[in-house]
Amino acid sequence: MIQKLQWLKMFLNDPENGRLKALTLAAATESFTPFQWIASKGVDLRPTTKQEKMLRMAGFDRPKAYLKLS
Repeated sequence: MIQKLQWLKMFLNDPENGRLKALTLAAATESFTPFQWIASKGVDLRPTTKQEKMLRMAGFDRPKAYLKLS
């Protein structure tokens, strides 16, 4: 997932994707984590594991089963 996030960040840096990047940055300023991992199957990550810390450092919240948009 971290590699996919890195690819997405590179994609957003392309000048052709400026509008999408602006939306992403606007979400970040509204106290919303712009990059969410929606897990289609169960994910077993303990809060204190090395993998969990790596996800947080990359910019992810914990994986979720769903995301409520309001």
